[in-house]
Amino acid sequence: MSAVDWRNAPPVYKRAVAIHVRADAKRQLSKLREDLVTAFDAAELALLEFQLPRLADDVIQIADFVRRYGA
Repeated sequence: MSAVDWRNAPPVYKRAVAIHVRADAKRQLSKLREDLVTAFDAAELALLEFQLPRLADDVIQIADFVRRYGA
């Protein structure tokens, strides 16, 4: 497969590629955000199980921040 010479590519092609790349990045970011929330939820449960409530509160605050504002 040869590399694309972007200088000669039609503007429509450049825009289509940019839209595709942006959509893929958004999907990956969404998946990362879900994984982070899952990890924080697991950490919270583990900390509560080991009776470390202050640390669990910190983890809960971080998880809430990730949920609210994204990764």
